Amino acid sequence: MSKSPYREAIDSISDALCVAVSKAGYSVERDDVARSVSLSDRFSDISSTIAMKISKMRSEPADAISDKIIAAMPALPIVRRAYRKGGFINFDIDRAGFSKGVITDIIRNPDSFIRSDTGKGKRVIVEYPSINPVHPLHVGHLRSAILGDMISNILELCGYSVEREDYIDDLGLQAAEALWGLINIRKLGIEFDRNRKYDHMLGDVYVKVNELIKSDPAILDDIKRTSELMEQSGTYESTMLREMVERFISSEYETLSKLGIFHDLLVWESSILRAKLLDKALDMMSSSRITEIPKDGKYAGCIVIDLKRFEGAPEEFREQKETVKVLVRSNGIPGYLSKDIAFHMWKFGIMHDTFMYKEFMRQVNGRPLYTTSDTGSRMDFGNAVISVNTIDSRQSYEQSLIGVVLSGMPGYSDKSLIHIPYGVVELESGALSGRKGTWVGFTADDLINESRSRAESLISSREELGKSERERIAEAVGISAIKFEFSKVSYEKKIVFSWDRALNFEGNSGPYAQYMYTRSLRIIETLRERPTEFRAELLESDVEFALVKRMSEAAEIVAKAGSEYRPNMIVSYLSDISTMFSRFYEAKHVVKAESEDLRDARLAVVRAFNILSCKLLEICGIDRLESM
Repeated sequence: MSKSPYREAIDSISDALCVAVSKAGYSVERDDVARSVSLSDRFSDISSTIAMKISKMRSEPADAISDKIIAAMPALPIVRRAYRKGGFINFDIDRAGFSKGVITDIIRNPDSFIRSDTGKGKRVIVEYPSINPVHPLHVGHLRSAILGDMISNILELCGYSVEREDYIDDLGLQAAEALWGLINIRKLGIEFDRNRKYDHMLGDVYVKVNELIKSDPAILDDIKRTSELMEQSGTYESTMLREMVERFISSEYETLSKLGIFHDLLVWESSILRAKLLDKALDMMSSSRITEIPKDGKYAGCIVIDLKRFEGAPEEFREQKETVKVLVRSNGIPGYLSKDIAFHMWKFGIMHDTFMYKEFMRQVNGRPLYTTSDTGSRMDFGNAVISVNTIDSRQSYEQSLIGVVLSGMPGYSDKSLIHIPYGVVELESGALSGRKGTWVGFTADDLINESRSRAESLISSREELGKSERERIAEAVGISAIKFEFSKVSYEKKIVFSWDRALNFEGNSGPYAQYMYTRSLRIIETLRERPTEFRAELLESDVEFALVKRMSEAAEIVAKAGSEYRPNMIVSYLSDISTMFSRFYEAKHVVKAESEDLRDARLAVVRAFNILSCKLLEICGIDRLESM
């Protein structure tokens, strides 16, 4: 792909600096010089910190070094002046030429200016939100879903072939508890209300079962028996389990579709067992000497990994107090870790794919959602070079352990397991727990409904909008408020959700970004003309060039967000350009500009912003609105 105007400017100055640094008598790695060059908001248009770096290495004043380098700089068409200030080597550039290039690139290449080919020919699997199918999505799961969806969108723009997957843990203890509750619902003292959303009703059953366990621990034996039966093909329990989980998934996707979040494939834990993938994974780990079966002691008869003896394990794993991890108990029952390892061996194509696939449902975006199944046909899933898992930070150890095991397997050396350990989400009532039912009132559905209601109250004064139009806008604004607030900070950080921040129309929010996009659209529709040429030299103010300069970084920021798996970079960038566009709009007339040439030049800026804003909103999964 051709270089962007931003990259052309940065690279040409970096190359010239490398020549000048060498001529000035200094030896610095080319990459260090390149890293020192960036756009500047302080003293100039572009600046370099290379003099300060050399100063630390040579104990020579940075100003003196700067003078030598500037004197040795070859002439560049883009550079109008090079000078030192504040320890930086500063460059004033040809603003008109740069602005012309940036704006023209965006307008002429609206579908490609932001793309890169970093991941061309590579498949990546992004797994999210992979919740236990026993209670509705709560706000913590919502963060996983939003992060996973945004990461998928970013990676697609970086050229990757992205496979969006949802792991269905249908054989865990929690599923057994919910199933036992359905079978014995009279013992719980509740009636199954078929008029309620299924995942909410099932969540009530699950909570009641856990309350009953506290008062009558003897039912744990019944639940254990239910767990055993539901894993056996052809039993009443296995049939009812499949029906329960399928109804749960359909209900879950009602919620996800409201958020514009979709998947390609459901991978069921039961499929891993029935397709014999777990057996194959255990055989391969044994052949690679990753696992062993102790003959005596507390782990006698178990299939285990002894991290102290496993050569591929990092030092911090070997030095733990307990280094033995059980994959399969002596009674033959596999643990969650063993199935997760098998799942990831399938993801990376380390073992042959024996899954069958069929369509589970047609999603509201028109795309099919496929599922692993006992019947169906072979399809091209899995076999990725990168697997990204959005799983909360409390499971960081388990995710690291899977990576350690995979590193000892043949065929993994060129693959990467990426864990996105997101922080917990809290509302005013604190952290959430599915088992205790403290998610009640804090489900994703509750948040969506409340956000829509609050958004509608904020736009209710717009009398020119009909009722259905207000409701549509309120829905879109409410969803944007949630998505923006959930993804604007680094994923490691805890979120305390705030309605005041989420629905702030004054800045740094989803609704604010939507409003700036809509405002730019109004200007374009008002003028109607689409001049193919414009006089960039008329864009001479700092407020105009600041916006253009920030817009020039689009492709670089998307590529960086993709390489670091950080959606917050996109959200922060969207917030920045929205704020800068607002300043431009408030400071400079477009429709009523002093001349036609000036109007056309500023209209070009507006069009470029509109296109870029549209692309960033798409990455965030936020609807663009024609009116607000």
